[in-house]
Amino acid sequence: MVYGLTLPPGYEDYLIPKIAGRLLRKLYNKGGTVDPYADSTGGVVFKSGREAVEEKLAALISLLRSRYGFGYVSSNQKRDGKFRKIQLKASPLVEKREGRLDIVTRRGYTPKPEDC
Repeated sequence: MVYGLTLPPGYEDYLIPKIAGRLLRKLYNKGGTVDPYADSTGGVVFKSGREAVEEKLAALISLLRSRYGFGYVSSNQKRDGKFRKIQLKASPLVEKREGRLDIVTRRGYTPKPEDC
C-alpha cells in the first residue's frame, strides 16, 4: 500500500531528513503525483497546506498504526493473468458491534500466469 503526504512548496527541506540527500530531493522535485499509486494499492494521500503539515503527518502516522492486514486464497484457481477485483466487507455482526467502519483496500490483483 502506498501512502503519501503532499507538501506545500518549501516544506521538502523541513520533512526530508538531511541524511536522505540528493536522491530523495531529486525524486521529490520531479513533480507528478502519488495519488494513482495510493488509489490502486488501497493507500491514502493526505494533502497539506502550510498551516497543517505537522497535524497531517500525525494523522497519517496514526492511520498507519491502525491498519490491519488480511490474506486469503482465491477460489478461482485459473492462472490466466487476468485482473481480479477484490471487495472486502465487514459482517453485519461486526458493523453492529463496532459501528460504521472505513474499509480501504486495493482494487484487485493480477495473478501471475502459469508459465511464470
